[in-house]
Amino acid sequence: MASTQTLRGFVAQTMSGRKDLSQLRLNLLRIVDASSGTGSFTPTQACIALIWAWGAGGSGGQNQNGGVGGASGGGGGGSALFKRVRLAPNQAVAYSVGSGGSSMSGVSNPGQAGGDTTVTLPGNRTLRAGGGQGGAATGPGALGGLGGRAVGGDIGRAGGDGGNQGVAGSAGQGGGTSGTTPSGGSPGGGGGAAGFNELPGLPIAAAGTDGSNNIANNASPVGGGGGGGGNQSGAGGSGRVYILLLKLS
Repeated sequence: MASTQTLRGFVAQTMSGRKDLSQLRLNLLRIVDASSGTGSFTPTQACIALIWAWGAGGSGGQNQNGGVGGASGGGGGGSALFKRVRLAPNQAVAYSVGSGGSSMSGVSNPGQAGGDTTVTLPGNRTLRAGGGQGGAATGPGALGGLGGRAVGGDIGRAGGDGGNQGVAGSAGQGGGTSGTTPSGGSPGGGGGAAGFNELPGLPIAAAGTDGSNNIANNASPVGGGGGGGGNQSGAGGSGRVYILLLKLS
């Protein structure tokens, strides 16, 4: 997208539908798009920042004792948030992207939680898209991990919960669909990431992975939970930060 192109769909309207920018012309200055690590930026002129953030997905539990159909829970999906903020010249914004929970192997191991994705605004205001929790390896019902929750945004959407033993995961709010369970198997499916799939052009929230061995979510569709497994569980998808900086003129 060219740096001077008017951003259609966001002129004179916020995510909540309020038309409080009706007298302003918004032009794109910069896109910040990160699926790992940390970073920061400092605009040199007054601008509007449209910020989307996704937490990472948790991994599924692993239960080798149950074989391929091991009784284990799916990982929870990452949450998502949106925030619109006005920045003055030379006000810095920092971000940290959560990593997905790692695939588990061995004898019987619970899944790992997905990392939170944070954006720190001027004045130490923090936006947090929480990561999903890992699935349980054993126990009554082998519980799935809870989906992440978002804090600090104008809009926050919860990630889908991972499925309990033998149960599909839940879909994320506005985002990814649930992971299923294998035919005749007992691992839970991963929870879907939350997202804003109704807005074309944004990163797509990942579906939860199915309850099967060694199925991982990719970083590009973001934040899906991993399915439970026997010999090896599914990994969670990475978080992401996507920011549009729009100049005022």
